[in-house]
Amino acid sequence: MRTITDEIKQMIAYSPFLEEGIRRGIINLSALAREIKPDLESILFKDLSEGAVVMALKRFAEKMDKTEKTSLNRKNIVGDLIVRSSLSEFTFRISDTTTEKQRALLKETNKERGQFVTITRGIDQLTIIISTSSSNLVQQIFKKEQLIQQIDDLASVTCKLYDYVIFIPGIFYTILKLLAWENINVIEVVSTFTEFTIILKRDKVDQSFSILMKYFHP
Repeated sequence: MRTITDEIKQMIAYSPFLEEGIRRGIINLSALAREIKPDLESILFKDLSEGAVVMALKRFAEKMDKTEKTSLNRKNIVGDLIVRSSLSEFTFRISDTTTEKQRALLKETNKERGQFVTITRGIDQLTIIISTSSSNLVQQIFKKEQLIQQIDDLASVTCKLYDYVIFIPGIFYTILKLLAWENINVIEVVSTFTEFTIILKRDKVDQSFSILMKYFHP
């Protein structure tokens, strides 16, 4: 049998901002109880008192607080934070020749030290994020491919993760919610085993770096 707390947990799971607001203690639980009470009554097929909903919210908030206190220390999640600027992103439609072009691009970029280049191959699309200084190289090699989107004036923040945190739920969510809470748009994310790279517009990279540094290395 589903309880009030079960349904509240389900509701909040669909609203990360609501969850974060409760975690920070900046949401009035009585006002929230009045807001969600009609939905809870509809789901549970019974009348509920506002006090019962408030108590369920308080229990949920207390459980979140205990989880926060017993979870991995934030200082032990991210090591170095590395910023790269002057990046461009290209997305092409995958064709019979894109793999060959991909190899040609990597061969050329390997000749230059300090180049930033990531290539992500999806089902139908190939995305390249590269130092803007090499944009002409991409355009030249992929000139016969179908360009879907090009975005310039980008930068990145790479989080160097400790290897043991990869298997802990919610690590990427923790990083991205810090930026979402400050209304910072993420253009793209790229990851390897212990590197999580966030691609942003250049004018947001300094703010993003400061937010992440303050949280993970207070």
